[in-house]
Amino acid sequence: MSDPLKVYKGDTATRLVFNTGVVLTGATNLKIFAKKPNGVVEEWPAEIVSGEPTKMRCTEPAGFFDASGIWRFHGFADLPGSGSIHGELCSIRIYELWE
Repeated sequence: MSDPLKVYKGDTATRLVFNTGVVLTGATNLKIFAKKPNGVVEEWPAEIVSGEPTKMRCTEPAGFFDASGIWRFHGFADLPGSGSIHGELCSIRIYELWE
């Protein structure tokens, strides 16, 4: 039996949703900072999840997970009148095909 949460290198249909615990209504500059297993940090655009104002999701590009290993993520947003926030660090393991 396979694990439905297992994500593989090259997967492009995976959707990451981040619960910030903060109402993001009116927030700007939403993005996800992604640190690849090789240490390279990328910024991916994000949007508020419809009907769930404390959650953001990545509007991911094709070829999203291009390396296997441990990826680390921070959500980020500029809040009106409050400054900017980073979400809690989270990690996910991306597997090689056939692992």
